[in-house]
Amino acid sequence: MDNKITPIEKMVKEGLVQSFRRVFDTDLTITNTSNKRELVAKRSQGRPIKYPIAFAELSSVCLPSQGTYKAQALMRRGLVGQATSDNLGTFKLSMIPMDSAYQILYITNDFSQAEKFGKTWLMAAVGGFLKFNILYGVADVGISLELDRQVSFPQRDASPNAVEEYEVTTNLIINGYASHDALMNQQAAVSVETTMYISDQTEKALMQEDSEGTVQVFRFNREWPQGNGPLTS
Repeated sequence: MDNKITPIEKMVKEGLVQSFRRVFDTDLTITNTSNKRELVAKRSQGRPIKYPIAFAELSSVCLPSQGTYKAQALMRRGLVGQATSDNLGTFKLSMIPMDSAYQILYITNDFSQAEKFGKTWLMAAVGGFLKFNILYGVADVGISLELDRQVSFPQRDASPNAVEEYEVTTNLIINGYASHDALMNQQAAVSVETTMYISDQTEKALMQEDSEGTVQVFRFNREWPQGNGPLTS
């Protein structure tokens, strides 16, 4: 098996595009190019531009100040991937929490459509409609988003040669993750054997003594499915 996996932040971007299309019925292009209109013209290949169009531009990334997981603990422990081919090991997926801030640009030639986008955006901000899940390794990772509760409608250029378009802008933050693309191989525990030592205070209550004065020792042996055990430290 190739010890490579798609970085989770790439899956997060793909999830954002799919979720945006589901909620707004519009394809979202993630790009930081300064000339977005040239990109649209190139994609249309001389055909009339089909509105609406939408772009997401990455503004910043950072470690979250608060969250379910601490960054150091999550990077050290990671997530368990699938078992190796011989079922004697597993792959660990090393990752950290990462917040990604995006500016959203929504372009349409119909102002009523722009207003509808603004209304749907605010409803999505309150209802969490853009959240999604990612299957990463064997873990189902939930991705939440923080949507701005304000949508801006800049004035349209009224010059005679101006393209009749309305540009709507807003922002969002993805509470996602970042990861290495390389997998770390770890040995899997097949069985766990534990000896229970009993203190003097509980000895009389829990241990039995036979006629020769010998003491029984309680011993536990717990078997785990082959290749699916917990990671050994």
